[in-house]
Amino acid sequence: MLKPAAFLDRDGVINKDKEYFLQVGVFKEANNADRLSDKLRNIDYINYKVFTITSNIKDSVLYIVKIGPINNNENIKYVQRKLKKDEINTKIIIE
Repeated sequence: MLKPAAFLDRDGVINKDKEYFLQVGVFKEANNADRLSDKLRNIDYINYKVFTITSNIKDSVLYIVKIGPINNNENIKYVQRKLKKDEINTKIIIE
């Protein structure tokens, strides 16, 4: 996984042409994604939208839980670090 700093310009600002999210989980079952989303929405340090998208892979559907967009390096690292302390691993996604 790349470090968040790799996505920044000289001033520490994330490229404004892109959106940055934390991907928190990928599930085969919608109810597992819903449970994680509900848990994340109740964490007080997450001040960003928590949502689930679907992705069709071959003959199955995956449910992907994301947080964001998060538009600055300090915030994305803060949330990622706090989630890691809560034993929730994340991955930065650029769209």
